[in-house]
Amino acid sequence: MGLLGALRVVPLVAIAGRVAFVIGKSFYEKDLRRLGLLPDLALKTPELQS
Repeated sequence: MGLLGALRVVPLVAIAGRVAFVIGKSFYEKDLRRLGLLPDLALKTPELQS
């Protein structure tokens, strides 16, 4: 592959990493709530209930 080929691939690896983090972020809060590690929003902000 060589150095020039590796340098051409680096931006693609960064984009793939970004996509993985975005996908993980979309599931993270839901999974924490499912495991009981994050309180419900209604319990955290009682002023929204009125």
